[in-house]
Amino acid sequence: MRKKVAGIFCPLYKKEIGDGKCLDICYELSNIKKEEFIKDIRKHNNINNEEIIEICEKCPNYPLEFPIR
Repeated sequence: MRKKVAGIFCPLYKKEIGDGKCLDICYELSNIKKEEFIKDIRKHNNINNEEIIEICEKCPNYPLEFPIR
C-alpha cells in the first residue's frame, strides 16, 4: 500500500498538494522549468501568469526565499 504524502494547502488548486508540486509551479513561473502545471491552472481558473504569481507570493506556504518576478 502506498503511503500518502503530506501536503500543503494550495490556493490555486483549493486543496492540498505535495510540496514538490508547489516548487514545480514556482519553477515554471520562474522559467526554470517547462510549463506543465501552470497551463492547467490557467485553463481551470481562467487567470494569467501574473495573477498566479501574485497568489503564490502571498501564500503562507510559498517555498522560495525570493520573489518569482
